[in-house]
Amino acid sequence: MRLAQTLTSGIVLVLATTVCNAELPTYVADPTASSVAFTGSQEGLAFTGNFSEFSTRIEFDPENLAGSRISAQVATASADTDNEDRDTLLVGNDWLASMLWPTANFVSTAITSTNIPGQFVATGNLTLRDVAQAVALTFSITNSPEQPEAKRFAGTMKVQRLNFGVGRGDWADTRWVADDVAITIDLLLMPE
Repeated sequence: MRLAQTLTSGIVLVLATTVCNAELPTYVADPTASSVAFTGSQEGLAFTGNFSEFSTRIEFDPENLAGSRISAQVATASADTDNEDRDTLLVGNDWLASMLWPTANFVSTAITSTNIPGQFVATGNLTLRDVAQAVALTFSITNSPEQPEAKRFAGTMKVQRLNFGVGRGDWADTRWVADDVAITIDLLLMPE
């Protein structure tokens, strides 16, 4: 009896390891059909912007969330809010410090499903200005109507800029620029 239990436990462990280590479908974003946007508030008025340079690698299988992972890099100097003065400040040392830290990086540490069918949460570390903070990215991945082999990724994340040291000196005063920044991600994913 003990031998049967040991064998059964060993088989379950081997199967679980095989499922977790199975090669997952891997996708990268098509930057010409994708966007990474952000929304903030300055003196009570909302403004939006986007990053035009970014890359992603997404290994994802809804049946193997334990093995799934997301990584993304954004070139901070590519920030554009359609306001030249704000954009100059944004990439400067008080804000994103793009010359010192040219990329923001997100790497997931776990992906779980939510109570909403087809919706997931990737928890992970966002590194910005050499400061890493745990964040949550809520997302869905669906089949793309444009291309049968592609997927559509839609995600949102909320961060507090001051946790990353973004907005220093007088800009740390949230009466001028709100602490909360919403990030919206819309990606056309192509098989790698």
